[in-house]
Amino acid sequence: MKILFINLTPFYGGGEVYLKELINNFFRRKDFQNVYLASPKVDEFFNNLIIPKKNIFDICNGYSRFKRNSRDINEIIENNNIDYVFLNGNRSIYLAPLISKKVKKICTRHMLLNSNSGLKKIASKFIGKMATKYIDKVIVISNYHKNELLENDFCNEEKIEVVYNGINTNHFTPKPFNIEDNITRITQISRLEPHKGHLDLISAFERVYMDNKNIRLLIVGTGSQEKKLKRIVRDRNLEESISILGFRKDIKAILNKTDIFVLPSYDEGFPLSILEAMSMGVPIISTNIAGIPEMIEENKSGFLIKPGDINNLKAKIELLINDLKLRKQMADCCMNKSRQLFDVSNMVSNTLEALKRI
Repeated sequence: MKILFINLTPFYGGGEVYLKELINNFFRRKDFQNVYLASPKVDEFFNNLIIPKKNIFDICNGYSRFKRNSRDINEIIENNNIDYVFLNGNRSIYLAPLISKKVKKICTRHMLLNSNSGLKKIASKFIGKMATKYIDKVIVISNYHKNELLENDFCNEEKIEVVYNGINTNHFTPKPFNIEDNITRITQISRLEPHKGHLDLISAFERVYMDNKNIRLLIVGTGSQEKKLKRIVRDRNLEESISILGFRKDIKAILNKTDIFVLPSYDEGFPLSILEAMSMGVPIISTNIAGIPEMIEENKSGFLIKPGDINNLKAKIELLINDLKLRKQMADCCMNKSRQLFDVSNMVSNTLEALKRI
């Protein structure tokens, strides 16, 4: 059997990290005779793949190129005798009606139906529901996502499979729990976009910092808000305590120095950054949205707050700064849960089982 993965996102985010793990593990396990990828070229993505370069096809980015992309993809299918097509993310799913009927089609939905607003939301739901009719199996990354599809009559329950995201927990090995100095380091790793809640974290951090100068905030990632966030940090005279680091490859090293991980998002799926922090034994503060409550056990592996609740975010940060015993208990819970449920081997095996049930 041969499988073609399709991705239309022009950057290297969580969905692409997920896809990289699937592609590389499918190739290593030799479950398929050959593994292929069609995607816009993103160096960080392509350079982390182990499949032969001749199996990677550079296609266009953008909704306006769907007709051209579908033609190119059908040509790849025909020339390489593809059996399965795996559509990663909403942009790719919209291609389903245009792809050859000879292949079995699988998709993974990472984002919620309500991620858009206004006319864009209406159009996205309509097109998404229509495209899903041409899909044989829909993989979602949490039970929350599954219930949302069922409530909106996207498809019948038999077509949906819940497969949690996974990471290489052997790579993100637990750090020894010790206090190297009197500085508490708080980290957020995500794209720098409005819905990720960076402004809330900066505001909460600033309030804590007024009474405790032994804390630091590390913000890792790139995106449309980078200049704005740097300006806010500068205008509030927080440059000595808040560092905006941009894109980094040394995520493990950063997490190894992190005491508290915060992701105060307004819109999420099943964030890989939380899984990486959990695997490293870092307590989590995040929002009670989408699949996050299936990752974080309230008061055990972290805290869940409402999006935009800066006062509660401040209180939870202060609690974890001051209660080292609680922080250690949460660290242990994070590590155990990440290895039991969120290792990449589980994700790959469960995805393969879903394909076999088509």
